Amino acid sequence: MIEVSGIIYYVKIEDTTLQIYSLNKDLNKALIYSSLINKTGEYPTLIEGLNDDIYLLTHSQGQNQLGSIVSIKLDGSQFTTLHEFSQRHSQYFLTKVDNSYFGIISNNNYNSALFEFSPINGFELIHEFNHEFNINCKLTYFENSLYGIYDGGDANRGRIFKIATDGTSFELIKSFTEETSPMYTSWWGELNLLPDNSFIGSLSVSGENKGAQIFRVINDTFIPIFDFPYNNSITGNFLLHVRQPQTITFNAINNKQIGDVFELEASTNSGLPVTFTSSSPNILSINGTTATVHAAGEVTITAKAAGNDVYLEAYDVTQVFSTSRLTQTITFNAIGNKQIGDVFELVATSSSGLPVMFTSSNPNIVSINGATATVLAAGEVTLTAKQEGNDVYLQANDVTQNLLVIVLDVQPEENFYISEPYPNPNDGTCINFNIKQPSGVSLNIYLNTLLGSELGNTTLFANGEDEKVCIASNLKQGTYLVSIKSSTGFVKVYKVVVP
Repeated sequence: MIEVSGIIYYVKIEDTTLQIYSLNKDLNKALIYSSLINKTGEYPTLIEGLNDDIYLLTHSQGQNQLGSIVSIKLDGSQFTTLHEFSQRHSQYFLTKVDNSYFGIISNNNYNSALFEFSPINGFELIHEFNHEFNINCKLTYFENSLYGIYDGGDANRGRIFKIATDGTSFELIKSFTEETSPMYTSWWGELNLLPDNSFIGSLSVSGENKGAQIFRVINDTFIPIFDFPYNNSITGNFLLHVRQPQTITFNAINNKQIGDVFELEASTNSGLPVTFTSSSPNILSINGTTATVHAAGEVTITAKAAGNDVYLEAYDVTQVFSTSRLTQTITFNAIGNKQIGDVFELVATSSSGLPVMFTSSNPNIVSINGATATVLAAGEVTLTAKQEGNDVYLQANDVTQNLLVIVLDVQPEENFYISEPYPNPNDGTCINFNIKQPSGVSLNIYLNTLLGSELGNTTLFANGEDEKVCIASNLKQGTYLVSIKSSTGFVKVYKVVVP
């Protein structure tokens, strides 16, 4: 019995007629093929083909009456002989591995051999067993090797063997004794390897009743599971069907950002579909194989594969990775020269669209209310644009602009003459000016830091003559502002550097 595309196919012998039936999910049965058999004792077996067909293995049909492999389309048409056995009988079962089929041929002289059949490459004997035992079982495939059972061994209790699919590396992995298998065993049966590397199998003419038996082998211990009555002996159409293990390959996922939409990629060695689940759908949601990142955090995605009549459910495969907030940048429009009393708007935008805030390094020079800046005093000040981020965006890097507020001449007079300070840069010994002003006019001179702190002041009274004036001396390294204001309203500001 096999399943192909949701339809079950099975074969039976009715008197002298071989019949193949299909059975759909609604249990509607249909006869798709019927043929007379030319020899009794036939136990045919169906197996899935490579294309849109099924294969039938017979034990005593064909021209040589030693069995044959034939293909039949799923609708029962195109009955085609692929191989006729000669000299030795086929032994009831084929095991499909990729695009090849493996089976056992034997005769009454305990002369058994392992063969490989491919519709492309044909028939090939790949291993001859010795004449000390006979093999008449269904082989099971696991990790590039075939497993089976045969008669003989200590006290004729049977043995389990392993052989590579290229016919090499024959290995006896278990020989039953009277202690490990106290009941008579026969080589007529089926063996399956489970995911935990234990075996489950069935044997005909075995057990206390010598009818048939289902057994387990765990850690070299033979464990009978069920004995059939003698009159229910199984002699070829074996009862046991064990699903095969399957594994999942889950392609690696790199860390993602909020808003990312990507495809999850995973496959099974069985060809069965893979489904995915998210440990935190509020962080990452999954629709089919499409994943969408909604928030920052750590999330686990699990790949799952359900089993079917042939394959067991696969072990889950998980991936843990982090999702992060998006980055953002600030664009801060340039600020031109400003004077005391200016009121202007600060303009900046973020790439995220989130609002930008502003701060002043010295509110005594420039104060800020929202995005409105007011110049209050002369000096140098740093204006900073900030965006702190939210659940979606990271905090942006601050963007700054330095603003130097210098008082301009508010009332120039021709009678005034004030030279640039010299020397400039200055060694700090003395800041000199040449000053000429009208008689009777006073000059107030102020020395400030760039941030507006006053370091000192002095007052001069004009006599109408040129004067050389030392404004300040013994200054430390730095940059200073010297403001000269007359009683008539004349104002001049100079920048002095002491290196």
